Amino acid sequence: VPSAPPSNVAIVSILARTISVNWQPPPISDRHGVIINYNVTYYSSQWMHGSTLTTDGQTTKILLDSLIPHTMYNISVSAATVIGFGPYSSDLVAKTLQAAPDVSPLLTRLTLINNNTVRINWQIISERQRNGIILGYQVILNNTRFRFTDNRTFYVNQTITNGNERYYIANKLKYYSTYEISLYAFTVAGKSPKSLKKSVETLEAVPSGGPINFLATSGNLAATSVIISWDPPLLAHQNGVITRYKIIYWVQRANIAANSSTVLVFGNVTSLTMYNLIPSSNYSMQIAAGNSVGFGTYHKSIFHLTSPAVPPNITQSPQSITVRAGTDIILECRATGEPVPSVEWLYNGQLVAPVYVITATPGYGRLLIKSSSTGDSGAYQCRFTNMGGTALSNLSDVLVNDNNSSGFCVGEIINNMRWPKTLHGNTAITNCPSSVIGNATRLCRLDGSTKAVWAEIDTTNCESSVFATISALNQALDTSGSNATDMVINTLYVSTFNKKLYGGDIVESITTLEKLNQVNSQITESQLQFCQGKNGGQDILKEFEILVNKVALTSRNKLTLNATNLAVEVQVLDGASATSDFQSKSGSNMASGVYMALPKAAIQSGRFTKAVMIRYKTLHQIMSTTLANSSNSNPSNDSINSQVFSTSFYPQISGALSQPIRIIFEKEKAIGSANRTKQNQCSFWYPTRSQCGWNTNGCTSGSESNSTHTVCYCSHTTTFAVITRDNLNSAIQIEVHIGSINNIININLFLCLLVINILVIFGLTAIQSKVLCAVVSVVLHYVYLVAILWLFRHTTCFYTKIVKNKSISDSVIGYFLIANVLAAIIAVVTALVQALRFGLDQYLNPHACWLSTSPPIVLTFIVPMSVLLLVTLVFNIGLLKKSKNKSNNFSGTDSDDYDAYKKNLKKSLVILISIAISGTLFVIFTSTRNVVTQYIFAANSLIQALYVLIYYGLRNEEIKKAHKNRKVKNFNLFAMPQEPTKSMKT
Repeated sequence: VPSAPPSNVAIVSILARTISVNWQPPPISDRHGVIINYNVTYYSSQWMHGSTLTTDGQTTKILLDSLIPHTMYNISVSAATVIGFGPYSSDLVAKTLQAAPDVSPLLTRLTLINNNTVRINWQIISERQRNGIILGYQVILNNTRFRFTDNRTFYVNQTITNGNERYYIANKLKYYSTYEISLYAFTVAGKSPKSLKKSVETLEAVPSGGPINFLATSGNLAATSVIISWDPPLLAHQNGVITRYKIIYWVQRANIAANSSTVLVFGNVTSLTMYNLIPSSNYSMQIAAGNSVGFGTYHKSIFHLTSPAVPPNITQSPQSITVRAGTDIILECRATGEPVPSVEWLYNGQLVAPVYVITATPGYGRLLIKSSSTGDSGAYQCRFTNMGGTALSNLSDVLVNDNNSSGFCVGEIINNMRWPKTLHGNTAITNCPSSVIGNATRLCRLDGSTKAVWAEIDTTNCESSVFATISALNQALDTSGSNATDMVINTLYVSTFNKKLYGGDIVESITTLEKLNQVNSQITESQLQFCQGKNGGQDILKEFEILVNKVALTSRNKLTLNATNLAVEVQVLDGASATSDFQSKSGSNMASGVYMALPKAAIQSGRFTKAVMIRYKTLHQIMSTTLANSSNSNPSNDSINSQVFSTSFYPQISGALSQPIRIIFEKEKAIGSANRTKQNQCSFWYPTRSQCGWNTNGCTSGSESNSTHTVCYCSHTTTFAVITRDNLNSAIQIEVHIGSINNIININLFLCLLVINILVIFGLTAIQSKVLCAVVSVVLHYVYLVAILWLFRHTTCFYTKIVKNKSISDSVIGYFLIANVLAAIIAVVTALVQALRFGLDQYLNPHACWLSTSPPIVLTFIVPMSVLLLVTLVFNIGLLKKSKNKSNNFSGTDSDDYDAYKKNLKKSLVILISIAISGTLFVIFTSTRNVVTQYIFAANSLIQALYVLIYYGLRNEEIKKAHKNRKVKNFNLFAMPQEPTKSMKT
């Protein structure tokens, strides 16, 4: 056998499944005979695949095929003689080339992520069948609805592995489509067979395009209608099943934002007629298609100009007719026009009262008069109106004859109520006006002879529909008691707000209020809003006046209600045609309670047609006696010495009455003319938040007043009463004057302290801007000096009172000018001189917005401050010593005042010392930047603020005294007690 293997063995991969093997025979010396065969052995340990091929001795080249692609093979060759095979050559290694995968990926599932996005999952091809490295995949998306195919190629890194699966997100698919999806995998050598198909359906989406062929044409009614037509969007843009259309349209107006209208059309409809358009208007219209998801884009606007309106044309006028009383009458009228005109019925040129049966449809009107009476006689006609104009029908003269009217009140229509013919001595009953529940009554009486005349209309049984539910409030009060109070009051307010009321409404309101009185034992003054609220709400007196004014009256009507604690009267006036003065109560001018009169000239000038009067019989026992326009008022000694009376005239006017109203009040307590300690003032209630109380402006007392009655003349209308006051003596006036001066000094002093602290906190470190820093320094310099000057003025006030025992002179304004001017001169002149001569750097402290210490500009603050503080301190110490010797010279009230001054003097001394310490610390820490000094300055400022809060606020004797004198009065609005007390039921 050969002792050596073949030589020069070489292998080359030439195909995915083929390797070429070349060799040379063994050396001659190693052959040991004739080479008759060669064995070529190949083997892949990866897939356990191999074999041995035998060739004849003349062959030195062979092709190994049917190999596995992309696989490593070990190959060796041996030679043989007739004796046998010799040794094999060393293994050579070769790798076959890549081929396309043998099998396709296996689609496992398709998942719809959203309307047009699908996740495609497939099983990874086994490594044995890949035949190489899988570079990517190709997905075939066949849209069977729209008959197109979308081929998408993507690489492995664009997929996501999940176990033995991969998936790919296919987005931006066509909406509302069925897709057949298959898949290829590919290597560098090619792609695999195509996978089996799977199907998926995408969902609907809003249409991506609008309807097409959108047109507008005139209809039969060219002025008020238009016919629009369209075709559905292109199929590719529908994205679903089109089920509806939305049309918007508006009138084109230059530079004016128009309000659009919207019309929805459902179903397979492609045309529409739109009505009720405005004649002679240029309309802009758009349309959008919609499916189950929503509406798509709008078609661009198209425009249509409607024709001018066609004015009404009367085609039928109501006929004149003469009938006997009691006969039913029917009147009819018709008209054409575009738009179709609306109709109104007129009676003697005015709209007919809503007491007849009226049928009104576009272009047609019908009026039915049931059981006619002479009051129905008159001229009737129709008024047709549209945008083209107005047309009146011919007059229909209706005459109702009644041969039996002697002793009867004839039928008539007053205040939207139809009164039937009624025999004198009888009371007629008729329905209250429409939307009002109940019946109104009216007596037919003789006027003193044989003529029957109508009396006033009684509407106390007429109840507005909004009041129909208020009676149920009484049950809520019965079951819930005072817990339902707020709910009841709110319901009353809502039910009457901006409503026209009738007598029954007022009666129902009073009944409910009386029920409130039963479940609420007491109500204090603070619970009633006599002054305007924080958010501009009306005071309670104005609210009740507004409520009563809502009562509906006729030209012959008045309303009078008299409850236990209040009386209401509403009266019709004749306005500009008034022929006499108006009087609220007949009889003697000195009648009991309250009497009011308004001259006819004032009625004519104001054109008043209604008077509202409310007399509160017990309200004076709870209302405050504070005078809003007097600083000398002492409410604890004042009293309301009359009933409270409110009056107003409508329509209301701005400004004063042309002639004053005259009111006579009966005094609760008679005051003789010899009593000089009391005075009666005619006053009105002034409810503003800033100055709430009684005011005397525009009201004077008449000379005819006496001990039991006060006559008031007032140039306006509101709520009035008589206030009895003490005559103030000069000592009280001096005390008020002194107090006001001290208050002015305190206010200015504390304002200065406030400004100083604000500037120190926020402005002291503003050194970035030299100009701003200089301004802060000047203002601090100025305000500090002003504060010390006001302290000095405080001390001079105490000196005048304690040492000289004199009233303080009125020099506050003069001293205000002196203090501010002197401080301003020192601060401003210092800044100007230093800045102009040496610059701002030489004026300002380099570390803070304050006066420089080098050069010592700060001395312009230290010197005047020290002098003023020293003088003020010496004055205060001297005053404390002298006050001990002076205290025995005062007695009674003056002694109390003297003690108060001594207390104030001590407070002033504390503030003086605090400011001295504060100023000193301020100079030190701004000059040295010492942190400890800064903390001490801050602590001193805090103590100073707390001292002001406690001793000038919380422990202020005047405030505490005012708090103790505050009285809580109670008021009973509907149940006058046997003996007046401070606690009255409401």
